[in-house]
Amino acid sequence: MRKYIIFALATLLAVAMISLGTFAWFSDTEVVTGTFESGVIDLVVNKPVPAEISVGDMKPCDTHYREVQIDLGEGSNAGPAWLHIDGMTGDTGLANYITFDLGLGTIVEGEPVYEEDGIIIHPDDHMKLADLRSISIDLGWLDDPKDLVLSFHLQGETPNSMQGKTMTVLFEFILTDHNAPPPTNGIILENKNTTWDPILGDGIWGTCRYDVGSLNLDVMAKGLTSTTTYQVGITSPEEADWYPLTASEQESMASALASGVYDSGGDMGTAPPTGFNLYERGYCAVGGSTLHGTYASGDVGVYTFTNSGLTAGGELGSALASGVLKSCALPDGVYKYIKVLIKEDASPYTTVLMEKTTPLFFEIP
Repeated sequence: MRKYIIFALATLLAVAMISLGTFAWFSDTEVVTGTFESGVIDLVVNKPVPAEISVGDMKPCDTHYREVQIDLGEGSNAGPAWLHIDGMTGDTGLANYITFDLGLGTIVEGEPVYEEDGIIIHPDDHMKLADLRSISIDLGWLDDPKDLVLSFHLQGETPNSMQGKTMTVLFEFILTDHNAPPPTNGIILENKNTTWDPILGDGIWGTCRYDVGSLNLDVMAKGLTSTTTYQVGITSPEEADWYPLTASEQESMASALASGVYDSGGDMGTAPPTGFNLYERGYCAVGGSTLHGTYASGDVGVYTFTNSGLTAGGELGSALASGVLKSCALPDGVYKYIKVLIKEDASPYTTVLMEKTTPLFFEIP
């Protein structure tokens, strides 16, 4: 009996070994190597050399021009270029009396010659260096050398107390990735015409400095009628060509701004819910011109105005000229694209007076 069992086991082992040899698998392996290399962003200043702007012996009503040329460094990707004015030291009170304008062009025989449509900041808007502190100024897309003319004007009303003063200012030229937001949390608000083109030189402009975590807004607007009431607000976009937003993302932001619910779905509620801290809000169909209170499928454009605070209808132009603080209680979510705007408070759905399409990236956890 024992011999039989041993023989049977041996036979089974042999069968197993034969089976393994019978079903061999053919195979061949080829390897494709994956190499990943990050891009390069490199900005160089070709003018002036050394990189210093010196303006001396300024007298009231004087105008001084300086040239700057910026270019891509070797191997750099193209991208949006910005000017950031900050780092003011010394007799910084001078910044309240020196107006600044800017354009694409060169200086010929002591006078600026600008490219067609090359004005970035118009001299007739009288923007002071103090107004532009910590503001991102859009210089456009940089793929070839860009020549800039910076102009400085000491105002005629400069008091005698400003004699003999010296101030140092840093003019930071910044090149960013094409997906990046402005390099600082401050933007210029531009007056727009009915086709949404900027109106430069009419004296109507503003600035907005914002905190991306809480969306507190510090808004200032010049050139408005002092006794007229205006609203300050934010809105989601109907589209954002520069950044690929899905329909779901657009709807989520529209929902959050209008109703206080960060949600993308077939039923995003009625704007606004009880107690939500917004003044005027509603949903808007793509390409539509009026607001409605209940979400309909596909709605993405929405005007949303921050709580007016002390005045129920908004802020007087005289208050905006000095600067006002606004806040918006947004729900949790990821916000990729928001516009800041100012409009008259005469009636609902009035034409937007001033706005800036600005890529604001932030997350409220």
